[in-house]
Amino acid sequence: MNLSFSVDFFDAIVFDDCEDTTLLRYKRDFEISHIPPLERRRLSKAAKCAFDLTKEFKTFDIPVVFSSYAGEINRCFELEKTLAANELISPTSFSLSVHNALSSLLSISMKNNSEISAISAFAPLEYALIEASLYFNEGVDKVLVIAYHEAIKQSYYIENSASCMAALIVSRGENLRLAKLEKQSKNDENLLIKFLQNFDPSKKSSWQSSDNSSTWQWDYEP
Repeated sequence: MNLSFSVDFFDAIVFDDCEDTTLLRYKRDFEISHIPPLERRRLSKAAKCAFDLTKEFKTFDIPVVFSSYAGEINRCFELEKTLAANELISPTSFSLSVHNALSSLLSISMKNNSEISAISAFAPLEYALIEASLYFNEGVDKVLVIAYHEAIKQSYYIENSASCMAALIVSRGENLRLAKLEKQSKNDENLLIKFLQNFDPSKKSSWQSSDNSSTWQWDYEP
């Protein structure tokens, strides 16, 4: 399988602990002053990422593909701890813990009436771009792709990985190419982080990453 895209917009955020120097260019505080305070209060870090990354678009009406392996996993763990303590669950926190909540919040805020897809994949950006290519087959011109990884940060287990989100608006084109190949190497620990380590919208680059079943060949030329 070979896919190609034009990258019309790209931005990313890395937050929480980040020891990888190649990712520090993406580390910053969230800028969500454009969101009303009452709405801002209930936003998780993932939601704050998404609203920061799309802040230059006051409105948009294009399909959105949101992809994450485990979604807002820390929120889910906190809900489980609340249940274990026989305490009341926050209805807001519960409703925002589902996998498509973030993309729905974004679409409501942006008055986006186009279709939303929320998928779960160990290779989140790769499968999100496959989904975007299917929209192109239906005549869609542009798709917003958001891929997200939230590292587990709990008292009993701390994942030694940065949390991050990448946002791309892609259209038909040839400067970003993605090929799905037979598996050729061992699994990468985090495919989204590997993408951010290798991708620079101003530079030509090529690299491979692998999940459980496939190796992915990336090629980019500005």
